[in-house]
Amino acid sequence: MSEGVPVYLVPATFGFGPAALATAVARWLRQHHPEVPVFGVGDGIAHDFLRDSGLFGDRLLLAEVDGLPDAVGRDPRAVTVFFGDFDRPLVARERGLRTVVVDALYWMWTADPLRPDLVDRYLALAFPGVAERIAAQGAPARGIRLVSQIVDEMPDAAPAARSGTVLNFGGAMSPMGGNHTYLRALIDVVTEVVGDPDGITVTCSSGAADAIRRLGAPVRARIADLPFDEMMRTLATSERLVTLPGQSIMWEVLRAGVPTVVLPGANYSHHRQVGSYQQFFADVPFITWDRLDGYETLPAGLSEDKGVARAVELGTRFATDAAARETLKALLREAIDRPAKAPTLRPGNPWSSFDGAAQVGREVLALAGQAR
Repeated sequence: MSEGVPVYLVPATFGFGPAALATAVARWLRQHHPEVPVFGVGDGIAHDFLRDSGLFGDRLLLAEVDGLPDAVGRDPRAVTVFFGDFDRPLVARERGLRTVVVDALYWMWTADPLRPDLVDRYLALAFPGVAERIAAQGAPARGIRLVSQIVDEMPDAAPAARSGTVLNFGGAMSPMGGNHTYLRALIDVVTEVVGDPDGITVTCSSGAADAIRRLGAPVRARIADLPFDEMMRTLATSERLVTLPGQSIMWEVLRAGVPTVVLPGANYSHHRQVGSYQQFFADVPFITWDRLDGYETLPAGLSEDKGVARAVELGTRFATDAAARETLKALLREAIDRPAKAPTLRPGNPWSSFDGAAQVGREVLALAGQAR
C-alpha cells in the first residue's frame, strides 16, 4: 500500500461485537503496517468502544446514524471497511470509495442485508452453515470470501489467582433495543446464586448500565464499561464468567481460559447462534430458553423485527415469572457447582484459526493496490 492511503474502519452500533472486530483489524494493521493511516468511524457505543481502545487518537471520527463524516472520501484512494453495517457501504460507494464489508453473521441471514456484488470485497466469517448458504444464493454470492474468526490478541498480563464472577451482557444496546428488563432480572438471579454481590462485576456499555439502573431497586453488583484490554485482564483473573451467548465473548473466553456458563440469550441473534456454540464448545454449560417451562429458543427464519420483538417478550415475561426465575437459579447453581474447566473447542469445529484480523487486513492491503 502506498504510504498515506487512508483506511477507515466503520463498525455498526449493535452491541460491542462489530467494534471489537474493527479494533482487532486496527491493531493488526498498526502492528504490521504502521505506515497505513487507520481511522475509526462510528456512533453511539461503537464510537465509545473505538475511543476506549486507545488505538485511534485524533483519527477517531464521530458519524451520524447511517451516515459518514465528510472527511471520509476527501482522499479518493481511501478504503472503507464496514463491520456489520449494511447502509453506510452504499454511502461510501456513492462517494466513489473502495468498500469492504465484514459480515460476521452471513450464515444466519434469511435474506441478504446487502447484495454482496455491490461492494469490492464481501468477507463472511466462517461459521457452521455459511458455505451452504453461499452456495444456495448462487451468482450474487459467488464473490464472497470466507475468513477465520476475528479475535484480538490477549494483552500481556502476569499470572494471578482467580477470584470473583463476571456477568457479561456485551454492549446490550442496538437500534432495535437492549432487552434491559431481562438483563436487570439476570443480575438479581446471578447475585442470589453467587451470594456475594461485592464479588460480581457486571460488564456492559455505559448506555446499557444507565438503562438497567433506571429499572427497579438499586443494583447491588458493580456495573462497569471496560475497555477491551481491561476486560480481557478481568476475564483472565476471574473465577468464572456468566454470559449471554454473544459472538465476540465466545472467542474471548477461549483466549482468557475462564470457566464459563452461558445464560439464555437476550437478543434474537443470541437465539440463532447458541445452537452452534452448544455443538462445538466443550466444558461450557449452556442454559437455554427451552429449559424453562413455557419458554423456547426462537427458531431461525423469523423476520428481524418479529425475532427481536419475540426475544424481548421472552425477557420481559421472565422478569416477572417467579417460577422461571427459580428454575434458572437451580440450573445456574448446578452449572457453577461443576468442577471448573477452561472452555475448549471440540474436534470437527469449523473454526480452523483465529487469524481473521490478518486476513481482513491483507484483503484491505490488496484492494488498496499493494498486497504484502
